[in-house]
Amino acid sequence: MPSTSQRDTASDADLVADAQAGDRGALSQLLRRHETRLYHVVLGVVRNHDDAQDATQDALIKIVQNLDKFRGDAQFTTWITRIAVNQAISLLRKQKRRPALSLHRNGHSAADFDHAPDYADRLEQHREPAPFQRVQEQETHARLRDAVAGLEETFRVVLVLRDFDGMDYQQIAETLELPLGTVKSRLFRARLLLREALRPDQNDPAPSFDATA
Repeated sequence: MPSTSQRDTASDADLVADAQAGDRGALSQLLRRHETRLYHVVLGVVRNHDDAQDATQDALIKIVQNLDKFRGDAQFTTWITRIAVNQAISLLRKQKRRPALSLHRNGHSAADFDHAPDYADRLEQHREPAPFQRVQEQETHARLRDAVAGLEETFRVVLVLRDFDGMDYQQIAETLELPLGTVKSRLFRARLLLREALRPDQNDPAPSFDATA
């Protein structure tokens, strides 16, 4: 049986094989390796810390329950992300609360998104900003959090997977089980909606999300 140090450097494929063979240590290592990333992906979708914890735990349980069914047809990370996103969407639909905001009104608390992937981090500069600039950036961060949280679920999911989690188009298509063209069009639309949400009271340029990236 592999040692802890060997498991730390083992590939996902090797850990999956060992876990499917009954190695509980390999299973634990797999879950520890991916739990934090899955949590942040889920949080980007559900917008609420407690809900994200619940959905992530449910996803981990489903991963354990269905691990024997994984045959390597997709990357392991794609497979588990699909499970996590589905749990997040299922939770949102079950609750049917806090419908997506209108793009032209402000009513969502930034506190609900404080733990979520911070798209505004892309705006940070390498030098220490002046106090006035820091205030401006904090306001920009809050508007971005509100804008992302206000996107409809369909658009928010692809934005989270692409611009936070760093998945490429093909991985997103496989994760969401959508045609590649649908993923591209939804992401393009999500970025346009995000810019539109920021435009009315945004004095500084919105963060650059290249719609062709």
